[in-house]
Amino acid sequence: MTPFLSVLQENPLLNALDVGGLEKIVAASKKVGYPRGRLIYRAGEELSRLSILFSGQVRIFRREAEGKGKVLAYLTKGDFFGQMPFIKQEPLSFSVDALMDSEVLEIEKGDLEKILKDHLHISEKAQQLGDQEGGEKYYHLIPKMATGSRPSVIVVYGTEDEIGKTTLAINLGVSLIRETKNSVVLLDLTIPEESPRPTATSVLRLDPLKYLSTSDLSMEDLDESLMVHHTQLRILALSPELLKEEAKAPKLVASLIKLLKESFDYVLIDTHSKPTRSIWEALALSEVILFVTSSIDNEVPAGVLSNQEMRLILNLGDEVSIRSTKKGSSHYLLERDYTTLEIFSRSGLPFVVQAPHRPISRTISRLARDLGGRRIGLALGGRGALGLAQIGVLEVLEHHKIPVDAILGSGLGSFVGAAYAAGAGIPQIKRFVLNWFSQGNYSQAWDLRLLKGRLLLGNSLMKLFRALLRDIEFGELSIPFKIITVDAKTGEVVLFQEDKVVDALQESLGLSSAFGPPRAFETASSEVSLNEVKAQHLKEMGADITLITNLVAPTEKDDSKVSLPAPPEPDPFTSRPPTFTLRLDLGKFSWRDFNRAQELIALGAETTLRHIPEIERTYWER
Repeated sequence: MTPFLSVLQENPLLNALDVGGLEKIVAASKKVGYPRGRLIYRAGEELSRLSILFSGQVRIFRREAEGKGKVLAYLTKGDFFGQMPFIKQEPLSFSVDALMDSEVLEIEKGDLEKILKDHLHISEKAQQLGDQEGGEKYYHLIPKMATGSRPSVIVVYGTEDEIGKTTLAINLGVSLIRETKNSVVLLDLTIPEESPRPTATSVLRLDPLKYLSTSDLSMEDLDESLMVHHTQLRILALSPELLKEEAKAPKLVASLIKLLKESFDYVLIDTHSKPTRSIWEALALSEVILFVTSSIDNEVPAGVLSNQEMRLILNLGDEVSIRSTKKGSSHYLLERDYTTLEIFSRSGLPFVVQAPHRPISRTISRLARDLGGRRIGLALGGRGALGLAQIGVLEVLEHHKIPVDAILGSGLGSFVGAAYAAGAGIPQIKRFVLNWFSQGNYSQAWDLRLLKGRLLLGNSLMKLFRALLRDIEFGELSIPFKIITVDAKTGEVVLFQEDKVVDALQESLGLSSAFGPPRAFETASSEVSLNEVKAQHLKEMGADITLITNLVAPTEKDDSKVSLPAPPEPDPFTSRPPTFTLRLDLGKFSWRDFNRAQELIALGAETTLRHIPEIERTYWER
């Protein structure tokens, strides 16, 4: 049997054909070679042929409005793309390029339909495959879809020496294992004598002289060269001699990455700052580039980015102002923690294991969840005293090691969320709140005076806000955080995400109603529940999983029943119901019951505890 027939027999559309039918398809096809980087199909083209990948790897991507490329899928041997038989021809909504040298079998749609005309079951299968994704119709693309899934090749790159790339790579690799329960291999492409920093193997107290030293790759060679750290992180280092062979190294790196992808869920690549052909090859084959830099003003060198995603990792010097750097930026900040770094250097044990609660560890764990598609966005609401129940919610989530990567607050839940996002621990928030209201401050917590038609908060509540949050700004928070409210007079959704958090809290609570949820805003257009609006905003903040808390008491209305105008032109891939809704039945509590703060916190904790198995199942089954 020819290699072409073997590939067709594994094809989900054509595998029902007998050998004679498959041979007719091979005879009607032509084999076309595409070198790495060649564009195969361009978005907007009207195709008349189906392509079946025989060797190599291709990438399916779409250009976003801002010009960035969004990768939809990576295809390997046996996958197919292009114009499906028996499906109405439409312009492509995506582009296809060769990620490495690839061979493709191409057959005209008309020729294929003639061969398949007596096989009605294949026509039905084509229709089913064309519709299987739902939402957006990928009629021209029926591969092993990877839309919304995790990347598998991640390169840690930077142009500065001693910027912490190896430290980041090691701790990120361990975090990916812990946060996703997937396998990770760290591929070391550094050349020790050309780098002023220690290699990953020497940092982890592994054999620094154990290298992959042959270019004739096989899984046996890889198994012999792989080193295993007790955290289950695998490390593979290429010999300096191989990396210095500029003519052969790029092809070796490409083949090695392909082999590793077949055996591991994540291939994490550590590089040095000196650009070489092997480093460029790794960058070209990556899906995500982590650009490590000491300044937000440093730019990625021209030619590094094509269709990859990028995360900016800031490893700041002591003289850099955190406030001026973080404000208005989207990146991960590795705060200087000399004690933690020194212990890591002496012990060889990754600090995400030995000091998981340190800010630098939390940041790297959050990055791992970002890459693994496991970021949890939490919406905390509750008008008046009811919002204090959210302290109990966070307490239980934290106890069960369920991380929170984005917070959307409303009502007094926004104060609880802001304090947590600012880095205050739950014991600190709980102690502060209980002490505050035990001193009788609850009697002045909510001043019912109106100023220009807006509710005016009492001085006591504002003093509480300032005592915990001080002058912190949104850009300085450890966890992405926004405040959402509905203007009680107009019914419009208002977001707060800039400047001082305390000022935003005061203004947002003044806009909303103190006596229950805002009135329903009726409109002739489609209506979206407040839960869906919150879920959509959390997704825009980067959340993969959205957890919405609904606080309901007999004297209050249910937030989830409030109807709002749908956001303009919602993206069908993001405007979905919440992943999980946690309903807190607060019995006979009222928004005025600040003197019952302890009971509210306890009830929030008790309700959340009952739902922990469902929340954990939702998290790990993704």
